[in-house]
Amino acid sequence: MRWDIRLDRLPAGSVVSNHDYGFWEKYRWWIFGGAFVIIVQALLIFNFIRIHLARSRAERALAKGERLKTSVLESIGKRVVVLECGGQT
Repeated sequence: MRWDIRLDRLPAGSVVSNHDYGFWEKYRWWIFGGAFVIIVQALLIFNFIRIHLARSRAERALAKGERLKTSVLESIGKRVVVLECGGQT
């Protein structure tokens, strides 16, 4: 703004040479792109953590079930009767 004339006061169709753009005007799309990338990465990280926690809970539940099955089978010893679908021994 060499002459301190505001751009909104110029007549319509005026051509301004060597206009200095502000930071936001210069880098607006880079800022939007960077923010978009950061948001996508944050969502991916959140989803990976959620999946990891769900898998950990499932593995713990499976291990607990296996321990329970093992302890039950060890406690009953060899006194197991297997019935077929028809109920015959």
